[in-house]
Amino acid sequence: MSCFCGRPARSSGLCIYHDPQCVKDPSCRRLLSFTPDCERCHLPGGEVSGAPPRLREARIHGPLIVETVTGGVDLEGARGVDLYIYSVRGDVRLVGARFRHVYIDSVLGV
Repeated sequence: MSCFCGRPARSSGLCIYHDPQCVKDPSCRRLLSFTPDCERCHLPGGEVSGAPPRLREARIHGPLIVETVTGGVDLEGARGVDLYIYSVRGDVRLVGARFRHVYIDSVLGV
């Protein structure tokens, strides 16, 4: 059995990267890694650098840090706790996004 993303699934039908019950467990959250292209996924948060993330309608359960990215950052409809954006060369789309705190520093649109 595999998750919708193609990774091997657990008994819930989702892999450890996309299982919302797994993400909410702090001991499991430490083992997860962040992939930059997860639309409508449950994510533990993390750090993105290099590749621009496309996280439309994602649910992010921890702080998300986007830094030194070249290209468009798409967080349209995403929800989460804290969002930190540093040194982005490209557009940042936050239409409909809901974060408790948003910090944006040095965004150069193209």
